[in-house]
Amino acid sequence: MALTPISLGLPADLTSQLVSDEIVYYYSYSATVGGCLTKGKRYNNYIALTNKRFIYSTPDFENNFQTKKGFTPIHNIAFMEVDKDGLRTYLHVNTTGGSIKILMPTEERGGEIRRVFFELTNK
Repeated sequence: MALTPISLGLPADLTSQLVSDEIVYYYSYSATVGGCLTKGKRYNNYIALTNKRFIYSTPDFENNFQTKKGFTPIHNIAFMEVDKDGLRTYLHVNTTGGSIKILMPTEERGGEIRRVFFELTNK
């Protein structure tokens, strides 16, 4: 399946981070509410894959669920895997600098991200 650039409907929080020749090929937003450790707090999560970077905003599970925002260059990603841990599903992004653990609403969403990453890196 051919990748299609996304330019409409992207939030300002994401578009403000893009560089001039960066093209978004995947964007996903999800809101996480509640859970055994979050006490009903709402977390707005997003993931974007561009021709240059993997950009994310997610709760940091090792830091009292504070929002963690960041990016890693696509060429620094070694692999991605989807992991189910009890009731939660995570996307593990393994990079040359470590690992990023991102909560996923479903295993299917994690699979979508892996597919787009594969297509971006095998053009």
